[in-house]
Amino acid sequence: MNIAMLVAGVPPNPATGGGAVTAWTVMTQLLELGHDVGVVVLVDEDAPADNVDRDALVRARGAELVRLPSRAASVFERLPHSPSARLSRVVDPPEETLYPTLLDRAAMSDAVDGLGADAAFVYHFESLAASRDVTIPRFAAVGDPPHLSALYHFRRALPDPRSLRHGLRLQAQVRRQPRLLVEMLHECAACGAFAAHHAAWLRTSGVPGCAYLRTPVPDPGPVWRDEAERPRILLIGHLKGAVTLEGLELFARGVLPLLEEELGEDGFEVRLAGGYEPPPRLRRLLDRPSIRLLGHVEDVSTELRSAHVLLVPNSITLGVRVRIVTAFSYGSCVVTHRSNTLGIPELAHERNALVAHDPRGLAHELLRALGDAGLRAELGERARETYAESFHPAVSVGRIAETLERIAGARGAPAAASRAR
Repeated sequence: MNIAMLVAGVPPNPATGGGAVTAWTVMTQLLELGHDVGVVVLVDEDAPADNVDRDALVRARGAELVRLPSRAASVFERLPHSPSARLSRVVDPPEETLYPTLLDRAAMSDAVDGLGADAAFVYHFESLAASRDVTIPRFAAVGDPPHLSALYHFRRALPDPRSLRHGLRLQAQVRRQPRLLVEMLHECAACGAFAAHHAAWLRTSGVPGCAYLRTPVPDPGPVWRDEAERPRILLIGHLKGAVTLEGLELFARGVLPLLEEELGEDGFEVRLAGGYEPPPRLRRLLDRPSIRLLGHVEDVSTELRSAHVLLVPNSITLGVRVRIVTAFSYGSCVVTHRSNTLGIPELAHERNALVAHDPRGLAHELLRALGDAGLRAELGERARETYAESFHPAVSVGRIAETLERIAGARGAPAAASRAR
């Protein structure tokens, strides 16, 4: 079968973030299953250049790749900015201001037609909006609801007065984006979400067939550990994400002082792998003897194998933390905030991870894990089992492939997202 895979931002790759890793794993497994895959990437031509040729990685795997410059940025450049015009957009926002990649519909349709595909795997909301004119059956797989992402970014920016200018647009997003999202999903032959609680929200919001899709990550092979001599805690996440930044502040303010009190300021090491520079406020909090900022790490395998614990401290209930699934694939010991069990209900306290609901609890579970090699090994073994049962590409992407094959076979039947598995 010939499958078009529609993504936005960067091509699928194993290194630049959770979404890119998910797309990479879906693409490579579909190729392993014998399908032809053509990837269409909506790109912002003004985005900073990457020092790695991600396009070449996709082509080397055997997929065709089409770069499609997006017109989304032009939506806001041409809007009138008078007070009355702004107020009018709050009351009745044009659809393209809610999902700017709607401007790319014609170009996306032409690109997909050029691939001669039988069905399309549409990854995330930008690609969903851009693909509304695509005529082949579509399987939409979405992530964080965009109005919730906007809300968390807005809250994080407060009380900076400059954030208030985004308040009117936020009002329109919260009121209208969910409604339009449901409408777009109904146009697809099947749909799902890569977070259990977001899939449940969509089912109760008018898309009853929205499936919970397990997040696939590559299989790194046999599990082996090479733990550092000094207790080592690993944190992963780029430093522009609202979820990562909130979690790091929670760690620095509430967890780190308790670890220093118990282990001493230099009695352990915290390694933070993630691109971009921390905001000034966070940098001051992280200026401690135990903390090392690694910047972007292209291959985290060495970090995961040498760390005693992967800590995921965010309390924001947004999306799914791909870093947890990745750690499971390595058989790592994970300590995480309870919020992450919403997106990944397979997380179970004292079965495959240690879970807590506040900074003191996270510190307690970290100290337990750091002081008990047997506990770490047991949790890591069960984490790997959970990965094999639910998140291994053969399982998770296998289900995606089955749905794509089904909707391609039913081509010509009415679109019905309610039939998604």
